[in-house]
Amino acid sequence: MGTPLTPADALRRERKGLIERETRGGGRATGAGASVDSAASVFSDLSDASPIEAAFLIKPTGELLASWTRRDVRAEVVTVMAATLTSSVETLAEAFGCPTPKSFSVSTEHCNLVVRKIARDAVLLLFAPQNAPFETIDPLVRRLADRVSAPARARTRPQGSRTS
Repeated sequence: MGTPLTPADALRRERKGLIERETRGGGRATGAGASVDSAASVFSDLSDASPIEAAFLIKPTGELLASWTRRDVRAEVVTVMAATLTSSVETLAEAFGCPTPKSFSVSTEHCNLVVRKIARDAVLLLFAPQNAPFETIDPLVRRLADRVSAPARARTRPQGSRTS
């Protein structure tokens, strides 16, 4: 497990209303208030066997909705920079006449980042080591995105409508 939070980090998280707890898979789930259980539920597929190092669910503004990490990460830096990266990729695609991408990935010599916009107001980010096979990451991204977007679809469905 990672190092404990510093008092300053704990205070900052407390002010933002973020709660953190360890999960069965050896990581930490973070969410706002009662949503820490939702964060643990959303990221329940992530365990020691998973190649994922960190997962974040954020708003396009960079606000943290939920996260799961194997080690301590400065979430405020990750979320703001991920929101900036997402907006930049969308703007670049549109500048070249492409539709706004629903997802994209970035590979470096050390890590992979997969970003998937799962709703108008939610973006999923997954970080994995560079050697993690995409064939393992992609189905996991889809499962997590489906798990997060299902409640959002249910909330936006008009009253009285049914699904088949």
